Amino acid sequence: MTYCLGIITQFGLVMAADSRTNAGVDYISTYRKLFDFSLPGDRVILLSCSGNLSVTQGVITAMYQDLRHPAAENLHSLPTLHEVARYVGDHIRRVQARDRTWLEKDGLDYHCNFWWVAKFEARGTNFI
Repeated sequence: MTYCLGIITQFGLVMAADSRTNAGVDYISTYRKLFDFSLPGDRVILLSCSGNLSVTQGVITAMYQDLRHPAAENLHSLPTLHEVARYVGDHIRRVQARDRTWLEKDGLDYHCNFWWVAKFEARGTNFI
């Protein structure tokens, strides 16, 4: 089982996720599941993920690669929260479509969850 959660308190937001992964009873390791895609002075984008680790790693890697190529659509170039949500969803669907057949063939669950928080500073818009 894997989890990610967010708690809104009177002092702000707390995001948490487990960091343990396992590939059987004899192989347990850790992997970061909280990510900061913020662009100082423009937007705050925090992301937490759970579910199939190969799918979540594929999505996170693709989004980091997009940030390295300024011509590509990325989390820093999208003008609205709606477009950010569509962009993250598109990456999830793309990775799941690519890997689903192979994961199902081996009896592995291909589902994942992304919980994110964003604030566009210049626009004053928030999404939780």
